[in-house]
Amino acid sequence: MSDIVSFTAYVADTELQEVTQTLNDYFTVMTDIVVRHHGHVDKYVGDGLMAIFREAPGVGHHANRAVYAALEMLECLRDFNKGRAVHHQQAIHIRIGVHSGPAIIGNIGCYGKMDYTAIGTAVILASRLEQHATADSVCISDATHQLLGGYFHAIPGPDFVPKGFAEAQRVWQVCGQQPLLKFSVEFVAPDAMLTPHPASWRLRLAHVVDLASLGGSLVVPCVPSTRCADQDG
Repeated sequence: MSDIVSFTAYVADTELQEVTQTLNDYFTVMTDIVVRHHGHVDKYVGDGLMAIFREAPGVGHHANRAVYAALEMLECLRDFNKGRAVHHQQAIHIRIGVHSGPAIIGNIGCYGKMDYTAIGTAVILASRLEQHATADSVCISDATHQLLGGYFHAIPGPDFVPKGFAEAQRVWQVCGQQPLLKFSVEFVAPDAMLTPHPASWRLRLAHVVDLASLGGSLVVPCVPSTRCADQDG
């Protein structure tokens, strides 16, 4: 689900052991953030990460927790890159997309390989938002923005038509938390309504839930090269 910008060029110019260590260190930091905000890392896709935040009692609304986690990812990435600079390693950058909506969640696969994961339009749109975001930014859908209760400072971006969608989507870029609300109690939106889905019977132990889906990918600055003109994805 992640669009990796110039990562192929980075891998080609870097020892594979360093690439592996970079990804492991990066995923460790980001996974800790997701877990701390009561989210679940659904999968790692190459150097991309997909996390889901379900509604749960006593931990704040899923959209708020997803955006809090996204902002903390950017904040921790700055410290992560400072450590890399000490060892003369190239800085890495990420972009994040967040969308909130119903999705089918359950065991998907076959008898030899089953994954507990989420699928649906909400997951796809989160991926498209991540691809639409610029480096070191958080791009959220209008659906997520409406659930945040004014706790974050976000600026509207130009509408865009995501690949595979017929209608233009309104998007917002999150710049940070609102100063006066920074230490307030998290906004709690109305309980999510579970919506029956005609295809849910096909998935063993699958059900439809309302969630926020967060997708992020590594973005490595492109070195001056003809390869940079041909971005991945």
